[in-house]
Amino acid sequence: TIAIRGLPAAFDGLTIAHVSDMHAGRFTRSAILREMIAAVNDLRSELVLVTGDLINGALHELPEGIDAVRRFDTPAGVYMIEGNHDLFQGRDAFESKVKASGIPLLVNETAQLTVRGHPLQLLGLRWGGPIFRRRQGSSDDAIADSFAELLPLRDPEAFPILLAHHPHAFDPAAAAQLPLTLSGHTH
Repeated sequence: TIAIRGLPAAFDGLTIAHVSDMHAGRFTRSAILREMIAAVNDLRSELVLVTGDLINGALHELPEGIDAVRRFDTPAGVYMIEGNHDLFQGRDAFESKVKASGIPLLVNETAQLTVRGHPLQLLGLRWGGPIFRRRQGSSDDAIADSFAELLPLRDPEAFPILLAHHPHAFDPAAAAQLPLTLSGHTH
């Protein structure tokens, strides 16, 4: 349970399953993925949010990861962002394959939902800069650049939730008065 100041009354008791760092592939094979799917579905959450590192790094792992995400059972949907491991073999390839699967992937984009009759906005922060490199400059610089692109898309009428793979986004999110940030990366 998370107490959030200013939470709309409609969202009191809203359940969200936050899933991160699944690393489908080399370290997380079918049996473990099935356990994850069962654990998430047993929660009967209204919304499932996946905050990156769906795959361990190889694009041939993506079909198994996509299949796992599709098996999450939730009435308000499943939304995801990318993490650093997702991009090891190319940002464009990962993003196009996930988007082609029908799973909403938010890369410096937002999704507007109506949950329990109230507007909710998901803000998905891109991992790193526009061109992904394994060894980049400061992650804080990339986060600041993504915030500059993403925050103008914020709907003041909707309750915002920021999805950011790197937890370094917490401080800029608090400065931007985003009441809830979900991240992973640190395992």
